[in-house]
Amino acid sequence: MKKIIMVSVLTFLCSQAISLDTYCYSENTHENFMDIHVDGASNLGKLSETFRVGVWLAHLDRNSYIFDKFFSEILVGTVQSTQPLASALRESKSFEDYKQELEKVFASGTKTRKQIENIIRTGQFLIIGHLPAAMPLWLSSSTDQRRYTDQWWTVSQNSPPKCYDYECVINGEIVTGWSKVIEYTLRFYRYNLGVKKLGYYLGHEQNKDWIGKEEEFYKLYEYTVKVAKNVDKNILVGGTGTWSWSAKRLPCDTVHYNKVGLSYCNAINGWAMDGADCKDIQKTEKSSCEPMNKNLIEYAKEKHLPIDFLNYHMFAMPPIGELYEKKVETMKEWMVTNNFSKDTIIYPADWAYWSAIFSMSRGSPQSYPFDQIDTEENAAYFISTVYYMDKANIKWHSHDFDITNPSKEKEVFSKRQSEFIGDWAVFTRGQIIKPIYNSFRVLSVFAGKRENETPNRLQVSMPEDDYVIALSSQTNDKKTTRILLSNFIPDGMMKYQYLFKTFKPCMLSMGYTEEEYKTFMNIFNKPRKQDSYRGDVIIEDFKRFIRQTDFPYPFDNSKLKKELYSCSSALERKNDEIQNYNKKPRDIKLTISNLTAGQYTMKKYLIDKEHSNSCRQNKKTEEKPSNTKCGVNGEIDRKVIQIKQEAGKKAKQKVINYLIQKGYKGNEIETIEKVTKSCKMEIKCIESQIRKAHSLDLNKIISDLKVVNSIYQETKDQFLYNDSPESIDKINNSKGIALEIIEEKSTAIDLKEYQEMFKMEPWSVLLIEISMVGN
Repeated sequence: MKKIIMVSVLTFLCSQAISLDTYCYSENTHENFMDIHVDGASNLGKLSETFRVGVWLAHLDRNSYIFDKFFSEILVGTVQSTQPLASALRESKSFEDYKQELEKVFASGTKTRKQIENIIRTGQFLIIGHLPAAMPLWLSSSTDQRRYTDQWWTVSQNSPPKCYDYECVINGEIVTGWSKVIEYTLRFYRYNLGVKKLGYYLGHEQNKDWIGKEEEFYKLYEYTVKVAKNVDKNILVGGTGTWSWSAKRLPCDTVHYNKVGLSYCNAINGWAMDGADCKDIQKTEKSSCEPMNKNLIEYAKEKHLPIDFLNYHMFAMPPIGELYEKKVETMKEWMVTNNFSKDTIIYPADWAYWSAIFSMSRGSPQSYPFDQIDTEENAAYFISTVYYMDKANIKWHSHDFDITNPSKEKEVFSKRQSEFIGDWAVFTRGQIIKPIYNSFRVLSVFAGKRENETPNRLQVSMPEDDYVIALSSQTNDKKTTRILLSNFIPDGMMKYQYLFKTFKPCMLSMGYTEEEYKTFMNIFNKPRKQDSYRGDVIIEDFKRFIRQTDFPYPFDNSKLKKELYSCSSALERKNDEIQNYNKKPRDIKLTISNLTAGQYTMKKYLIDKEHSNSCRQNKKTEEKPSNTKCGVNGEIDRKVIQIKQEAGKKAKQKVINYLIQKGYKGNEIETIEKVTKSCKMEIKCIESQIRKAHSLDLNKIISDLKVVNSIYQETKDQFLYNDSPESIDKINNSKGIALEIIEEKSTAIDLKEYQEMFKMEPWSVLLIEISMVGN
């Protein structure tokens, strides 16, 4: 009765146009309405590990504050780690030098060692790797230190090793080889660091970055996996880390290589395993040019090698279920055809909302950085993508966490003095959390972080929908039921794929086959201008294409034109639908049945344009309007600048006090300060400058500076991130930035059913938590 009265009152208030947007919806409102039902008694088994938050930690030796926050607040999944392992090898002068560097960077008490211990405590796999660009000069088959692209990697760093085995005799000398490096590395992680759940990935976009024969890369895998299994048969090994699951060896083109890169690409016989034609950008689509993941599988079959996982990168993959299911189905087919298990792990090891094509299709003046990464769009994309990865049975995934591109970001930051510049990391330069971090938190709560146990999954019934997803979990004691929703609306390149998802059934309904559909799309998918991914442009382009193209046999040209032109109406309807959902919220009626009668507490956590959103909070408070998504010189920008200045002053004063205690005089302290600042703590520079100040003891200063640097950094970090009344941690936990509870109330459930009516804004994430009070 109470429930009936409450619904009646709400209906009256809504009819009177009283502002109750959280509850008011129109059940009869066209396609914006959605009815979702959760069966509280339908135990579908344990929630899969897909719902843990896997990440790629590119730099374990940096960002200690945000790493500590992540490991304390998030239910962590598979972790991939690259640095400082890659640089330790790349910058080493010899094998002994590499060993010493590993001992140093992972020494007890270091930031890096602390994060390894954090990973071990999660009980999840740590997947390490050296590539890309890890081959040192003493091991590389090339001595060419020129860059093969316009970025930072050199030819020698991405060339094959000159010795694959443990040792080789070259020109009469015994040379340490790749196998010995791998053996030492894996033993170090497994036994010195105590990582029991350990894996090794070989390849990080080597479809572009490998400066050698494609088959030489698979040979590197052969030696790597054999060594790993000798160290410990439980160490998992996989590849190839290409920039998409189906990426082929990159052809010789000026888009990806400069003159140096092209000279190698053209000269290397066997650049692509499938023949010389695969070097030609016009011919790489031919069927004989196969994806590198498929080629690895076939090579491994021939050499009788194990493959524990197939890893690849995934950028701006639309959250469309059949896309994920199709690629997993295809990769598993490759495995089974070559006598591998269909249960081999499929692992998107580096994924994000951004891609170069996607960001350009959104009208961004540069492909990266990309402002939408910092917004609620990314938060909704993350949840929706995890949902579809689970449906496709992808259990492991590692989202970008701290990766950056300093050269490109510096250019944007120089024009826009803001914390928010659209970089890949889930936090800003000053370690302010972005909305996507709050999606990490929401998913962690949903997946049982608080209870420290994996919850059961409940049955959710809802209409088929391309935008709203809904999941439900329930604790083992059945006292807490959670419903997780995400409303993601596609744009740019993603809209293009949603539109043609609609076109396919139209074409098939007219009697055309799958092969004929693929043939047509291959003809249609020609290179596009930046704006040609807009819905209206796509449709006009489609109509013009049909009018102007003479379709080859086996198509009946006039019949095809007439029938496909009629399909444009399906595209128009889909485009209108997307435009509608882009601007208007969805009206949701949620019903949870078969709950135990009793008193409950209901909480709602929300991420959208107005909540749990540091980006929009900064935008609201910018001093002058800007054309950026997250604002310039907003409240967060100002606070971060201020606390950094205060932390620097506090650290400087502590250093001065230390130097005074060590007996330094005022003028000596001023000289030391001036020299260290100009030299940026670079020892050789400091030595040169101090020698000019004859009154100073060089050896004493160099010794003391090691302590000074430690005092300065520790004092600054502690004040900056924790101790100050306006610290970064306090900013991150403040209203509007931290994950927000927008509603909390007590409610009695008498009829074993709970009902909520609410609106979901575009690009929003909502978690509803209903917990029984008492026993």
